[in-house]
Amino acid sequence: MFQVGDTIGEYELIEKLGEGAYGVVFRVRNTVSEKFFALKVVPLAGRAGERELRALKRYLEFDHKNLIRIHHAGIFGDYLYYTMDLADGKLADAHLDPAQLRNAAEKLADALALLHQNGLLHRDIKPDNLFLRSGEVILGDIGLVAKGSEATFSGTPGFVSPRIWQEGFAPDEKSDLYALAKSFYCLLSGNRISEFPRYKGEMSQDASILFDAILSVCDDDGTISNAEDFRDRVKSDVRAPVMRRIFAFFRVRAIPYRTILRSLRTAAVIFVFFVALAITAFVFYYSAKVSAARAELAARQEAWRKAEAKNAAE
Repeated sequence: MFQVGDTIGEYELIEKLGEGAYGVVFRVRNTVSEKFFALKVVPLAGRAGERELRALKRYLEFDHKNLIRIHHAGIFGDYLYYTMDLADGKLADAHLDPAQLRNAAEKLADALALLHQNGLLHRDIKPDNLFLRSGEVILGDIGLVAKGSEATFSGTPGFVSPRIWQEGFAPDEKSDLYALAKSFYCLLSGNRISEFPRYKGEMSQDASILFDAILSVCDDDGTISNAEDFRDRVKSDVRAPVMRRIFAFFRVRAIPYRTILRSLRTAAVIFVFFVALAITAFVFYYSAKVSAARAELAARQEAWRKAEAKNAAE
């Protein structure tokens, strides 16, 4: 494999940026234009090289400002290489506030929707593959992009939908969306993926809207199943219904649903008890008032009869 200082075509390898199971990414300088790029190099031998080449060919058909842009691709000996925009850094390192994360989620969901509309799946969405470049959020690492009909199991633990690793479903658009939603959970909460859905931060309106969208994707009975709906939910300023916000409040603090229902049941019993107590008190009060009124009326009638009898005697 290549080392810093080597040259691939007209690209000088300046710095190693990362290494995965199938390839290495370098920061490179084009010796002709003097411009800097990110370059990924993958061995052509084996399934990994074939898969990367297929993904690259499909991906080059699309253009979206929030999808990483490929500038050049080529073969160098027994290796496939291609150059991409050089990111300024990872989204996770930018420490964006909830309002900025909402905006980023909307843009990335729109970019993901473009892939899905054209029959492609990303299959490796995670915080490490979300970047910033010139103020724009970018969905990167296209090495596992595949046609939906050809997609097989892949991804990073914690970001793979339970529908795939528990129930044996093939990857689909919802599994991509699940990974995107889980990524934004980590970005918003600052927690590890294993802590989902705990959230200890301030639940501002922006955080509440984004968190509701995340839960609406990741819950077993989630109401959002495609990137367009996720984008629209995140974009909307309409907050979730009150009851869903109450359940979300308990969920993000890792309180089980049974505890929630038991608490609500207890609260309902207490509420009914106090309502019954108030009604009983009102009945006693009203009965006492009626009794007093009747006694007063009887006293007046007796006084009237005595007065009448006295007048008759005179």
